[in-house]
Amino acid sequence: MPQNDSVVDVVGLNPYPPDTGLLQRRPLVSRQNCMSIVSNSIINADAEARYLSPGELDQIKSFVASGQRRLRVAQVLAESRERIVKQAGGQLFQKRPDVISPGGNAYGEEMTASCLRDMDYYLRLVTYGVVAGDVTPIEEIGIIGAREMYRALGTPLEAMAEAVREMKSVATGILTGSDAEEAGFYFDYVVGALS
Repeated sequence: MPQNDSVVDVVGLNPYPPDTGLLQRRPLVSRQNCMSIVSNSIINADAEARYLSPGELDQIKSFVASGQRRLRVAQVLAESRERIVKQAGGQLFQKRPDVISPGGNAYGEEMTASCLRDMDYYLRLVTYGVVAGDVTPIEEIGIIGAREMYRALGTPLEAMAEAVREMKSVATGILTGSDAEEAGFYFDYVVGALS
C-alpha cells in the first residue's frame, strides 16, 4: 500500500501534514469493548448459563459465511482510498466552497490537507466496521467525542457529514451490489453520528 505522502488532494497538497493533534490517537479498543456477534452471543449465553441457541448459532454461521465478502469490501476500500478521498474532497469543495474560502475551516493548504486527512480517517473507520460486521469499532475508536471536538474547533458538522456522504458516493461507485450495500451502511452510520 502506498505511503501517506503519496496521497495528493485536489490542489496538489499532502493531506497528511505533521500531526496537529486534531484527531487524537486513542488507545486500542479492548477486546471486551469491541464485541463481534460471536463474542456477544457467547457472553450472553454464558451469563444465562446456557448453550448457544439455534438462532444464535445461525447468526454466527451467517457472520462467518459473510467474512470473505466483508474482507473483500474492506480491501477494495483500502486500496482505493486515495481515489475515494481525492474525488470526494473535490466534490465536497465544489458543493461547499465556503469550506475552502477565506474564513472556512479548510482554507489554506494546511487546513485543506487536514480536512482530507480527516476524511481518510473516517474512511478507515468505515473499513473497521465492515471487517467487524459491527459499528462498535467506529464508535469506540473514532466517533465518541468527535462531534464535541469539531464543535470546539468551529468545524461545521454538516460539512464533515457531507464529506462522508461524498466518500460513500465514490466508494459505492467502485463497489457493486451487496458489497456497496455493506459499505454504505457504515458510511451512513458515520454520517448519522456526525449529524
